[in-house]
Amino acid sequence: MCSIQPTGLTSKASKLIKGDLVKVGGGIRKASKNHKRILNIEFFEILELEKSLVSKNPTCPKCKKHMKSRGRDQGYECKKCTKTSQNKILTEIPRELEEDLYLPISSAHRHLTRPLQRIGKFNTTIKFDNSKKWFCNPN
Repeated sequence: MCSIQPTGLTSKASKLIKGDLVKVGGGIRKASKNHKRILNIEFFEILELEKSLVSKNPTCPKCKKHMKSRGRDQGYECKKCTKTSQNKILTEIPRELEEDLYLPISSAHRHLTRPLQRIGKFNTTIKFDNSKKWFCNPN
């Protein structure tokens, strides 16, 4: 049995839908006698979000109520004024995610994870003076 550590990534990843283009980084822990093989995700970057569309019954232009189905492949009908329509309406649901890089909370960072504010920045170059001889103590 594996335990899921609170990293903050699970809540974001659960909002992904089929068709989202995501780049994932992490590592795979080898299987042992006590544990199965586990994929540890260190970050994920959303490259492209798919539109989230939901089909709903059309609304009556006169009553402003949703029409009811008349049966399979028979269209829709308003129960109050008997207006009819043939097609469902596709509505787009706004996504809670953005195309961005998602990292775990700072307390869950591993030793190689660069903090979000340091991504894209590089350390200054260290110049090493190799003109002096190095001696090592054999003891």
